[in-house]
Amino acid sequence: RIPGGSMHLYPRFKRSIQETETKELNLIFKSPFLNRHQHLKLDIIPRAQTSLISPHFKFIVRDGSKSYAKENGSSHHPELCLYRGSVREFPESSVSLSSCDEGKLNGIIHLDDKDFLFESVDPSRLKREALQHKISSPDDEIIQIHERSNSFGKCGLNKRNKKRFFALNMDAWTDNESPYSFQSRVKRQASKRKAIELAVFVDDVLYSNVQNNLDSNKDNHDEFFLTKIQNIVFTYLNSVQLLYESSRLSTKFELILVRLEVARTPIRGLIKHRNIERYLESFCGWQKSINPGGIFMGDLDTPDHWDHGLMLTGLNLYDTHPKYDNVIGNIQINYYYYTNKDE
Repeated sequence: RIPGGSMHLYPRFKRSIQETETKELNLIFKSPFLNRHQHLKLDIIPRAQTSLISPHFKFIVRDGSKSYAKENGSSHHPELCLYRGSVREFPESSVSLSSCDEGKLNGIIHLDDKDFLFESVDPSRLKREALQHKISSPDDEIIQIHERSNSFGKCGLNKRNKKRFFALNMDAWTDNESPYSFQSRVKRQASKRKAIELAVFVDDVLYSNVQNNLDSNKDNHDEFFLTKIQNIVFTYLNSVQLLYESSRLSTKFELILVRLEVARTPIRGLIKHRNIERYLESFCGWQKSINPGGIFMGDLDTPDHWDHGLMLTGLNLYDTHPKYDNVIGNIQINYYYYTNKDE
């Protein structure tokens, strides 16, 4: 057992997990949460690309007021490294798994009222710890597990912010005959599955943090950092998707990423601030100005339009008082940008 509510396990899996057919991932570990040795067998089912990444997906790199599309962004095939599944012994469980980051495993196992977050441990970190404690470092790859209970959580939706959100009908979004036809969407409004088209933005502070935290010996440092950020976002959204497939929701939501934009330098027209409300207001206005199409009907006019924008920042945000109101780790649902901001 590792202090801080985490533990190590030794995964036994074939590196062929990135093949497209269904794979079985065997994780063997002693679980203090289940009070016994548990041999977990995860049926890993690759996701189709259109289930998370839009076929019109664009990866944009921005330098000040200039921007360009990353050529290999749309050619990336996340279905080869993003997986969904369940634990064989627990049919009601759900699993989100990513091996996008150079084959390292990261994701979430949802069991009953608990989430188990797991991530591959950096081999260099293991070697440093082994030297520090004068022990031999393990030859097998190690995954670290963190337990997170959901029993004390609460829903961020309320009467005031619930009506701010607009989600497309999922059946209409995937209508092959006319995916952006207003008529086809109206006639399918009874669907119990909705699509939320997302644009994710990474500010220059976070980009700089990634550069500082990663040691790259590769020739093309910038390409390495951009790919790393892309993999992080893919993994993050694949895990967040579990929240919108909860059995407690009468309507299921499918996240669809239409745009990922990374700023290498400060964005002209966007005012960064540690106060989350001030940063949010600036971000809302700026992203609205670059969102293709109109506010209400833009998604019917162009596949590049997004319903909600999400900013990932490296700033240490606060709500009211900088010293006491740190909001990192407590992002509420009304901190997303909504296209209809009137109410």
